[in-house]
Amino acid sequence: MTPRNFFTAWLLGTCLLVGLVAAVNLAIDPYFIFDSPRIAGLNRDKPQAILLPRLAKTYLLERQHPKTLLLGSSRVDVGFDPEGNAWPEDRKPVFNLGIPGADFKLMYRFLQDALSVSQPDLVIIGLGLEECLVMQRPRVASADRHAYFEYEGRLRIAEDGGPNPGMLQARLEDIGSTLFSLKALGDSIHTIAAQGDTERATLSPLGYNSARDFIGLTRSDGAAWLVEAKDREKIGKIVQWAKSPKYDLEWIRKAVKYATDRHVRVILSISPGYEDEPLIYREASVWAEYTQWKRDLAALVREFDGEGRSVTLWDFSGLSPYVTGRVPAVHGEQMTWFWETDHFKPSLGDMVVARLFGGGPADFGQQLTPDTLPAREAAEADLWNQFQQDRAEDIARVRNLFPRTDSGDTAR
Repeated sequence: MTPRNFFTAWLLGTCLLVGLVAAVNLAIDPYFIFDSPRIAGLNRDKPQAILLPRLAKTYLLERQHPKTLLLGSSRVDVGFDPEGNAWPEDRKPVFNLGIPGADFKLMYRFLQDALSVSQPDLVIIGLGLEECLVMQRPRVASADRHAYFEYEGRLRIAEDGGPNPGMLQARLEDIGSTLFSLKALGDSIHTIAAQGDTERATLSPLGYNSARDFIGLTRSDGAAWLVEAKDREKIGKIVQWAKSPKYDLEWIRKAVKYATDRHVRVILSISPGYEDEPLIYREASVWAEYTQWKRDLAALVREFDGEGRSVTLWDFSGLSPYVTGRVPAVHGEQMTWFWETDHFKPSLGDMVVARLFGGGPADFGQQLTPDTLPAREAAEADLWNQFQQDRAEDIARVRNLFPRTDSGDTAR
């Protein structure tokens, strides 16, 4: 074979191989980029899209025209099923734009993008104290650039509201990386292999993370281990934050203003957290800051509600039968309403939805205003006093997870 023939054969083979990789990735579409047909047993379930929600949900949203948009972090991502039975028919379709690890700047940017491609008339923002924390940490320029290309680049509009000059480049990079890369090919193969796996989380076309992997984790590691692991993670963060406890509501304010300026109704919903969450705040001596955070949220809502704007605040974080209860000790036995401390099940998410639209149990959640807050705080104090009497064992369980000081006492 002459060198010229060899080069021609090599080039042809390379082109065929690249074409085959692209064809497989296009057909399987592991991240929902190309809206390829979803075929049962082949690519209907999209487990790999769970790993890249900022990528997948950007493109998914552009194909939907939701009347209701859900915004928040991983609690929203796994806790609210857009196809749940609690949603009123006139609120559908619903799109879940919950992004794991999202802070409120990221939520604001995704809200801007969402309202540039669709016109929902209601935005429900699930929030918690931790998304608002101001943490002391060094700024890393390279990480900032990576974050830009991770989600900012592909959004249709820039932060100032104008066209995003980097969108075309970012979207071409998305196409290239999801068609021609070996990583995408590996994720396509994983997608095929995971079809029908009832313990593998998958992303729905409406943005819902099924969180089915918690089923296997509960069986293999146990609910108690999952709760303890999440508690330790939360304690480490809150103890660090407690050294200089500051929070920032500016990005929430911007999000509320941006939506209401466009005649979109906003509901701020403080997410339910398992009983360990308020215990951690109390043991870390930041309960006063947590209470003030709610007061500031109520004041923020009052700033915007009225004069053609509609903004309400609901609180589902208080002690109630739905956020308290024993943690199962037997592997495989699940908690009733939660997967672990942070993440609630869609069954509890349905109850939140029911309450927001006039139904559900009266002892779960309450609308907050500056006027109703004093009574809410007094009721919470009574519930806490009763909890201390009834659940001393659980209080000790959480307290023992705190790091020890030099004197041997837990850090409080």
